Amino acid sequence: MLMLRRNPCLSCGACCAYFRVSFYWSECNPELGGLVPVELVEDISPFVRAMKGTNQLKPHCAALIGQVREAVQCSIYEARS
Repeated sequence: MLMLRRNPCLSCGACCAYFRVSFYWSECNPELGGLVPVELVEDISPFVRAMKGTNQLKPHCAALIGQVREAVQCSIYEARS
């Protein structure tokens, strides 16, 4: 019998609640094909941006919804960096 395991990365959320989520600036530039909503990012340097809330001492991504390690989802999953 084939057993399918649930991917914990689709419900845990620990990475998005404990680490900075940073990426190249063009990933939120619609003119260049970027999909990440610009209102959910902040500048880290001229070339790097991060999801709001993740560049803190106690990070928590602004796009993360739910209770970490129990049931979470990314509100911009299809457009994330």
